[in-house]
Amino acid sequence: QFMIMCCPEVAKQVVPSYKKVIDERTSPSSSWKWALAVMVASPLNCAFATWFPFVIPYTKAFHYYVEARYEYKEGETYFDNSALTYVTDYLLFVAMGYAALDMYRLSCSATSSIHLKSICRATAGLLTCYATSVLCGGLSHHFFTSIELLNTWSFRFLWIMCVGTVTAATGFIGAIGSFVALHFRQRSKKHESNIAVVDVLIAPTYFWAFFALYFTLACIYGEMSFHRPACDIFIAGTGQFPPTAYLLLMIFISCKKGLISSKLRALFLFSFLLNSWLLPVYPELLETGLPEGYVNTILHTNLFVAW
Repeated sequence: QFMIMCCPEVAKQVVPSYKKVIDERTSPSSSWKWALAVMVASPLNCAFATWFPFVIPYTKAFHYYVEARYEYKEGETYFDNSALTYVTDYLLFVAMGYAALDMYRLSCSATSSIHLKSICRATAGLLTCYATSVLCGGLSHHFFTSIELLNTWSFRFLWIMCVGTVTAATGFIGAIGSFVALHFRQRSKKHESNIAVVDVLIAPTYFWAFFALYFTLACIYGEMSFHRPACDIFIAGTGQFPPTAYLLLMIFISCKKGLISSKLRALFLFSFLLNSWLLPVYPELLETGLPEGYVNTILHTNLFVAW
């Protein structure tokens, strides 16, 4: 879903006055507004992520999202250790690691504009987060096979890395949206009204950095820790909704101006939203009595297609 941004046709579009754009966006008059915005948006996003799974109509989430704060108890904790779970995690790690390396190589291309290089680097960071998450998840499912082991600091570290890299990914998703907006801004320089509209929407990179940091600290503190640790990932993924919506908005605007074709926009929309159906479906899959190894294989297959 991300490689589209760095296709050769788009890469030939060179962006000139980058420094001027950055100077305008980091002026004192706009910086305090974004600083205020991130102080409000970060806790709101965290509250939304921990609230939304419970208000989905007819959801069974209350049966499965039982708070643990990394203190797991016998009879309440369910953590799958089947090969289906950790092998598919390892396979995802290989795929995401290769994709991250490929994105980094594209970011080093001499023919790409500075904004497209930034898009590639942010995408490489995003895919690295996902690769780290599934690797730590696979190791956790593979080797931590008892309640005693789940309550060790080793597991807590690995699981915070597994979930925390998903929360950190919110920053990369939002940053990609900002870089897309910067690229669009340069294409629309001659239309002053359009520039004004886009300028309002361009969030600086520090906004997304603090946005992701707050969400990740909430993960470390245990705000999204449950007796079914798989539920932690769903809370982290729910928190990706605001930056994903922002990125899709930037792509929609770019499409309207001819920067991205309608077909590519549809592919972006499909890819970014493909994981959303898993949130309401996960409790329903557990209700069927399907072994968790099979449930996790379905989830991982969906992740592979979407990513």
